[in-house]
Amino acid sequence: MLKLYLKDLFDRFINSKLITKILIVTLICIEIFLAFICFYKVDYELTTPGSLGNPYNTVQVKTDNSPGYIHTVSVMTFNDMSLLQYWLMKNEVKVEISDPEDDVLSNEDERKYGIVSKRISINNAIMYAYKLAKEKDDSINLVSTFKGLIVSLSTNKESTVEPDHIITEVEGHKITCLDDIHVIYNELLGEDRKGNIKNEGDYINFKVTKHNSDEVLEKQAKVFRKDDGNLSTGLSVQEYYHLDGENSSPKFTVNYNEYFHASGNSGGAMLCLSIYNQLVKEDVTKGNLICGTGTINLDGSIGLIGGIEQKVVKAYLATVKVFFVDSGDYDAAVNACKEYGYDYSFIKSVSTFEDILEELSKLEEHK
Repeated sequence: MLKLYLKDLFDRFINSKLITKILIVTLICIEIFLAFICFYKVDYELTTPGSLGNPYNTVQVKTDNSPGYIHTVSVMTFNDMSLLQYWLMKNEVKVEISDPEDDVLSNEDERKYGIVSKRISINNAIMYAYKLAKEKDDSINLVSTFKGLIVSLSTNKESTVEPDHIITEVEGHKITCLDDIHVIYNELLGEDRKGNIKNEGDYINFKVTKHNSDEVLEKQAKVFRKDDGNLSTGLSVQEYYHLDGENSSPKFTVNYNEYFHASGNSGGAMLCLSIYNQLVKEDVTKGNLICGTGTINLDGSIGLIGGIEQKVVKAYLATVKVFFVDSGDYDAAVNACKEYGYDYSFIKSVSTFEDILEELSKLEEHK
């Protein structure tokens, strides 16, 4: 039946007028072209303004104090754009189109880095907020135990030490702080090498655990020479602590399910502010809508993030009172506002968490 139907269509096409044939062929070509540009994928990544997030959903402190109207801001990324999307977006100033070839990490490595970075960010935010709040109220106490150095990134393909591993020993030397590994590496790989030195192609032995287990695992990383000529294991590490929310004062809970859906560390500064505001009696935001982006380190310093040009769009459209950005991101945020025609006076440059509190102290109470 289908064969006969198609034959009938073809016969009617052959016997139709010339103008009808031209119209039919033109319509078919248009449909093929539209299907092509809609379904053909180009190897670019699209970054657009995302949404505001509430850090209170991540860490909740058991007090009656106000968490404030504090928000993080995100971007949305889309891989494998269609050709049509690329054409429509390539001249749009409020989005960014990047070439995946510029990416240093694979998608899987990026995912692992994002998850571990968020875990570190949560720890840093809790620890610094409790530390600063304790200066105002000595009854505040955070129960924490140093676990080791957590690996956030590994660029070494010949390493069994992976992101999320927590290093407790290196070549038999116990790790008690971040400085320990610098001393050990200097003795093994640096100019002042002595004893059991390591050369390119040798392996360094590690003992590691995982954040949710005390089982000790033995791992190795092969020494390689970087482009600058120095020897390395290709491991990026930070101090990691077990935080006991149940026995701290006041108690706190962490929503560990939430951060798997919002990985990365760019919300660290605002998470720290949310926790701090729950710990102290005064509402440091004074009832204002506060937004910001930037990492938080254990010493309270704020760090750079990505996608600032897209994040400032969302912050502006949300009519936030202030938008905190790291001092290194300030010029890019201001320039984006100028390009979009926005008033950029709401953007505040900060380098430390104390800078954020200082800026908030200048605000008037929200009416």
